[in-house]
Amino acid sequence: MKSLVVIFTLFFSQVSFASKCDINEDTILKNESFTNIFVGNVTKAYIEDFPEFRGSKRAVAEFELVETIKGNPEKLNFVYFVNGGHSIMLGQDHLFVTDDKGFSHLCSGSGVINYWPISSTSVRSHIYYRLKDKVVQ
Repeated sequence: MKSLVVIFTLFFSQVSFASKCDINEDTILKNESFTNIFVGNVTKAYIEDFPEFRGSKRAVAEFELVETIKGNPEKLNFVYFVNGGHSIMLGQDHLFVTDDKGFSHLCSGSGVINYWPISSTSVRSHIYYRLKDKVVQ
């Protein structure tokens, strides 16, 4: 049986906020808080309480590391999403851009790659390849 793909999207804030993000490989590389850039295959995802953030909740993605572009993602066990709408697809590769604790910001560029039925992933995949080119240079 092929990998089970489950899509869930969290909207803790207005989706219109996402349109205010200017995400490209240069903005990702210039942001000093983005210490880890990597590809991981999501193996598990769930929502948990996160009282440290105004008593809110956070999405948690567990992953198998596929490729490291920058940083030390092998030290992370989870990627956390606390603000905004992110799609997390089980069994799919994701570009993750996180801080040193594994938190991904709404405007980090994190999300599923190489899943063409969703049009925004073609843009993210393009950013992934350009990031790889710039970091390798």
